[in-house]
Order: sequence, then C-alpha cells, then structure tokens
Amino acid sequence: MAHKVSKTIHDLKHYKYLSCIITNKTSVVYKAQHKKTKQIVAIKIYENTPLFYQQEIAALNKLQHKNIIHMIEHWTGDIYYYIVLEYVPNADLLEYILKLKDQKILFIEAEVRFIFKQILEAVLYMHEHKICHRDLKPSNILIGEGGQHFIVADFGFARDFSDGQLVIKSCGTIDYASPEICCGKPYFGPEIDVWSLGVILYTLTVFSEPFYGYNNKDIAHKICRGLKIFPKDFSVQLKDLLGKMLNVNAKYRIKVEEICRHPWITVEDDEVVLCP
Repeated sequence: MAHKVSKTIHDLKHYKYLSCIITNKTSVVYKAQHKKTKQIVAIKIYENTPLFYQQEIAALNKLQHKNIIHMIEHWTGDIYYYIVLEYVPNADLLEYILKLKDQKILFIEAEVRFIFKQILEAVLYMHEHKICHRDLKPSNILIGEGGQHFIVADFGFARDFSDGQLVIKSCGTIDYASPEICCGKPYFGPEIDVWSLGVILYTLTVFSEPFYGYNNKDIAHKICRGLKIFPKDFSVQLKDLLGKMLNVNAKYRIKVEEICRHPWITVEDDEVVLCP
C-alpha cells in the first residue's frame, strides 16, 4: 500500500505523523506523536484487510505481557484500519542477526538462551490465553530500549484456538512454516508456533535457517521431510530440544510448557549482556 501512504497521514486523529517505519503489501507502520501528551507511538494501518485488523486487535486485547507488543488504541476509517502500538526504537531481531553476521560474530549458547527464553515466555503466555501467533519469525521480534529486551509483534495472523477447532489456513512465512502449513494439513495452532520457535532457535545459533531451497516449493518439500542432521558444534541438549521442536509429526512435537522445563532452557547462566 506504499502508493496510499500520503492519504492515511491525514486521518491520524490526535497523533502527528513523524516518519514511515515500514510498508508492505497489506499495511504501513508510522512513527507518530500524540499531540497533547507528546508520547511517541507506532501506528499500524491496514488497507482493505479487516480480517488482519480484527485478528490483531482481538489478540492484543487479551494479551498484556512485557515481551508482547502493547496496544494503546484502535479505530476504523472508510477503508483503513488503525492500530496504535507502543513504539519500539531499535531494530528487529532479523536486522540484529544480519548485522552480527556481517561482522562474523556468532552468539554463544548463553546469549541464544537469553534471547530465546524471552520469546518463549511470550509464546507460553499467549498459549495460556488460547492465542497462537502463526507468524513467528525474527523480523517479528522487536528489540526494546537498551538492546536486552525482546518483544513479539505483528499479530495479524493470530488466532484464538479456544474453540478446539482444526483449521487449514496457510499463513506466515515459508521459511518458518510447519509441515502442516506446507502440506495443507489441518492444525490447532500451538503446534505450528512450536515449529516456528524451533526454526528461530536454530537460526539464532548459526545465523542461517535450517530449511532453504531454490524456491518456496523446494523449501516446503524439505520442511515436510524434516531435519535429519544438526551441526556438530550444537550441544547434546540443544540437539535434543531442537529435535523435539522440529518433529514433523505434530502429534509428537513438544509443547511450549514442556520446552520451558527442558534441561537446555533451565540452565542457570551468568549474567548476559548482548553487544549493541
């Protein structure tokens, strides 16, 4: 909706437009300031996509957690749908990974655990409140002030799974999609979040994704076959955890609450301070 950006600037109500943060096919995100309180916020605007808007506000209305983006308010226009969110000033996790990769710096396992546990806590909280994200990936993990705080964002694909119904809808990004998504199999929701968490954990460890190919069809084929071999420098406990998270059979895939009790997660590390 890049060509429509200027039109939406004039309908920000009591907010003053400051800059455009990002645009994509379905939405644009602005940095803005409340005209009275001077609070800096992010305003996400969907165009002609009420389902994404409704899914996002429904999820964020139920979720209040330090590692989940905070929604301030929302409203609808004629064809545009507005969500005011807390403003997170730093890069997202993908940008951070690519920056360190360019510098030929890898995380040690304690640093991976420090980041991953924050994401895990957010997803555990979501699942406890019967919300699955369905689009977990590094670019949807924002880095808060100070560079040590990680925040799950972008709930446009979020789903309330309290009805216990299976769904087939394909959503998310292929590189982080589960075999159920890739093969068109029905799913509840939490199990596909666990798969995506496994891909994120793998990516944090080696700065590359476990499944890659020439095109989406090739990637999907490899995802449905599963990961047979892990890098030799992965610790035994990390391999064990990833194997359980990236189990192609959703019936036997580990659950989020079980991940929280896994020995790799429960290690007590010394204080971790990530490099900027």
